[in-house]
Amino acid sequence: MHTPGTFTNQMQSSFSEPRLLILTDPRTDHQPIKESALGNIPTIAFCDTDSPMRYIDIGILANNKGRNIIGCLYWLMTRMVLQMPGDRPSL
Repeated sequence: MHTPGTFTNQMQSSFSEPRLLILTDPRTDHQPIKESALGNIPTIAFCDTDSPMRYIDIGILANNKGRNIIGCLYWLMTRMVLQMPGDRPSL
């Protein structure tokens, strides 16, 4: 759950400055998208054909309505990131 002002209000106890924002549905997550645009935070979103693309840097076309497909999308994204070369801190 996103509290309005989490990315922009430094006086709030839940304030955070993420380096990247990944969202499942731009239509329901419109508040974090607006705040990430104000804070110059890159935004990646899984978008359906009717999803708004305003303030989204990278839109990945996918069916974001089904519960099983959302888990599969995040699993695929994690797998691709782990296969990328580069230094990663050990877990």
